[in-house]
Amino acid sequence: MVPIAFQNVLRELERKKVDLNNVTESSAALQALVDRSETPLEEKLCVLNAGWSRVRTWTEDWCNTLLNHQSQLEIFDENVAHISTWLYQAEALLDEIEKKPANKKEETVK
Repeated sequence: MVPIAFQNVLRELERKKVDLNNVTESSAALQALVDRSETPLEEKLCVLNAGWSRVRTWTEDWCNTLLNHQSQLEIFDENVAHISTWLYQAEALLDEIEKKPANKKEETVK
């Protein structure tokens, strides 16, 4: 489940890269406008500001998602460790039971 969610995050990141490129292009266009005239400059500044705000929000969301996935993976690893320990202990108990005579095996299992 976690790898699929992580792949979704990566796909979303790729989509956001396109938006970041658009903002970068807007920035370049803004620089060209500064060199030519000041009339449309305010409009372009508003567009650029909105674009950077979206990029910042997306970046924060992406980082929060990654931190959440990291937390889920840590919990998963802890659970795997607990299960591995339990399996090891169960295997040791079964080995111990196997070594006992038949009449003692039933007593141990009970």
